[in-house]
Amino acid sequence: REACMRYLKYRKVKAMLPQPTMDSQPEEPAGPGREAWEWYDRHPESYEVDEEQHQSATTAFNDYMQGLDGFGDKERELEKMAEERQKVRADERRIRKKRRKSENRAREALQDKMEEVQGRRCKT
Repeated sequence: REACMRYLKYRKVKAMLPQPTMDSQPEEPAGPGREAWEWYDRHPESYEVDEEQHQSATTAFNDYMQGLDGFGDKERELEKMAEERQKVRADERRIRKKRRKSENRAREALQDKMEEVQGRRCKT
């Protein structure tokens, strides 16, 4: 943490002044990623996982993913979008079908009425 603070102070001073005032530039700390790799290299026994540990880790991960409901999973998001599109298309098809039926009924009623009116005209 102290190394980070020194480095950030150096960067701040360097940005404000035309030339650096410190004699040597402090190095940016490596961070936890590099340290973790070094630790794993020095402790290879930590790589060994027995069947129970693997099973419990897998179960925990699967429970975690179920809790998220696939949030952030591209494939799941695409599946949801496809399902939504399919639902919308089914609704549109159903609406079109009902409109056609109602239009046909209206046409039939109009034709019946016109035939009735024409039948009256012919008789009179």
